[in-house]
Amino acid sequence: MMPRPLEGLLVLDFSQFLSGPYAGLRLADLGARVIKIERTDGGDLCRRLYISNLELDGDSTLFHSINRNKESYAVDLKSEAGKIKVRKLLQHADIMIQNFRPGVIEKLGFGYEEAKQINPRLIYGSISGYGKETPLRSRPGQDLLLQALTGLPWLHGGNHRRRPIPFGLAIADMISGAHLVQGILAALVRRSAQGKSALVEVNMLESTLDVMQEVWDELWMPAAHAHASSGRIQFRRTVKGLYPTATEYIALKDMPLEVLAAALDVELASSMSGDEAVIFMQERLLTQPADYWVDIFIKHGIACEKLLNWEQLRSQDVFHKLQMTQNIKRDPDIDMIALACPIRFNGYRLQYAKGAPRIGEHNTWIESQACSLNTADHHRNI
Repeated sequence: MMPRPLEGLLVLDFSQFLSGPYAGLRLADLGARVIKIERTDGGDLCRRLYISNLELDGDSTLFHSINRNKESYAVDLKSEAGKIKVRKLLQHADIMIQNFRPGVIEKLGFGYEEAKQINPRLIYGSISGYGKETPLRSRPGQDLLLQALTGLPWLHGGNHRRRPIPFGLAIADMISGAHLVQGILAALVRRSAQGKSALVEVNMLESTLDVMQEVWDELWMPAAHAHASSGRIQFRRTVKGLYPTATEYIALKDMPLEVLAAALDVELASSMSGDEAVIFMQERLLTQPADYWVDIFIKHGIACEKLLNWEQLRSQDVFHKLQMTQNIKRDPDIDMIALACPIRFNGYRLQYAKGAPRIGEHNTWIESQACSLNTADHHRNI
């Protein structure tokens, strides 16, 4: 039987777009029951957020991917009748997630202090763009804007390009959602020991900077400052990155220039700068196809991979061996292929075939059991 580590836990997800819903997705994958609290007039804005021209049953395929295995409860949070309904649900919830701009959820009456009064054991997860008490608190926490603020597109552009290139995926949203889940799981452990609620907060700015750990020293301590501040820092002539060949691109791990030169069977003049040496070896790479160089580098013990497109990746044995996709269904005749949860538990991959909900699809069912949503005693120890 497939294990469900968070089975019995109820999550109310008030969030929209990607960061909060991604956190809800991961909790759902782990076995929690996740109810999306949506507006009655259009629901989660992600339903109309398109990164392609693909749509399924009236909603963007992005929405389907991020909101599979959830339920939808549509309600007007500005009306007192709607607030009463949500307060009843909160009484039974274990976790609440929201990613409104700072101050908005409080105006609706569901800030942490208000929610804690309704449910003293509630784990309250909150995502903001820039923190709730900073000069940028009122600005939109949009992924591309966060990439620009942190300088991430300069890294993606590479040292030899003249223009920055933003990442083609919502890296700030996804990592912020992942960080929120980490905090929520820690808060659940704390609650199991102390029985206390917790406010778990992350912001997209700090989460984006956190994934830049690898380059932080290089960005924070330029060469001149590094030499002056510490005698322990040394700089090597190294090479890494994506490089074109006669056919496709290959990726090379970080290595001394001399190691790559030996594999390419070229001699580097002692007067060459690091950049000159890289350009010289790039010209050599252009003389043969990618597969040729991959064989050469493997023989020399150099880790490398050919740059694949999606079609090539799906044809790889490792892709099929890992069973990295799953079929999700909204109705028997409405389904799509999505990436599966990457987590395994006791040898089982955590995955469910339940597709994303329609707006308010589960209102009747949820209201009919509002007084007994999670009355089982076993989950109250978590």
